[in-house]
Amino acid sequence: MANKQNHPVIDVSNECVDVFNSYLKIEGDNYTFGIHTALLRNVTSIKQLQAALANGWNVEVVKSFLHWLYWKTFVGTQDFITYAQLIELYLFGQQLASPLLRDAVITKLGEYGSKKLLVPTGLSKKIYAATPVDSPLRKIWVELYARILNSKQIAGEEKSTQGDKKPDNEFRKDLIIRQTQIREQNEGSIDLAETEQNPFSQKALLNLGFFINKPALIMHKREFQAQHLNAPYAKMSLRLEKEIEEKAALEKQNSVLEEEVKILQAQVTRLIRKRKRAPDE
Repeated sequence: MANKQNHPVIDVSNECVDVFNSYLKIEGDNYTFGIHTALLRNVTSIKQLQAALANGWNVEVVKSFLHWLYWKTFVGTQDFITYAQLIELYLFGQQLASPLLRDAVITKLGEYGSKKLLVPTGLSKKIYAATPVDSPLRKIWVELYARILNSKQIAGEEKSTQGDKKPDNEFRKDLIIRQTQIREQNEGSIDLAETEQNPFSQKALLNLGFFINKPALIMHKREFQAQHLNAPYAKMSLRLEKEIEEKAALEKQNSVLEEEVKILQAQVTRLIRKRKRAPDE
């Protein structure tokens, strides 16, 4: 968690109403964010957000959360969200009691695993100190270490945490168990290329039990929205999306018909010219 200076606060008395929805203001020393309450309630409650902000999360974590809330993508301080920033966002989602946010972070970590992006050392202690034993974040962090980091890098991590207490001992124990399982599965090798095609795919992570809200991950995006995002804005969004698709399909169909009409007109013109020439021939 970041320092508590200049951290955002939320005041329910600031709740405003516009034509479409009610929204809250999240205010800090030099900024103000607006957030639609209907959108927020799809992933957490106002009370949970108030409690989380009271714990001193800094503005960058909140900005990343709001960006994900509205766009369902992650952006960090440099338009690229780092492992460390994703960990912060997961822990923020843990305080928000938001399975959707936490599952989205796990999916993103899985994408990084698929790309074999180097896993930074030094975050294990923080993860294990801030999460319960059955946390999906612990599971995927161990998976990333076991499959991507080589033995020398892992040894460096262990050396950097020597003398630390319970959290790191738990991490090393989990890592050894997972490495052993992978070796057994792959007959002595834990090289990523020799394992399943993509052990960090959403399906693979789902099978390993890394997600909290399983049904949401196997449904089509539109089905998920229809079943889980029941706020008025979401229904309106689905209607607009459908209307746009129907309009695009109609425009495409009209374009095809226009081309066919042009072809028929050209054929008719040729036939007329041919008939006009026929008597002379």
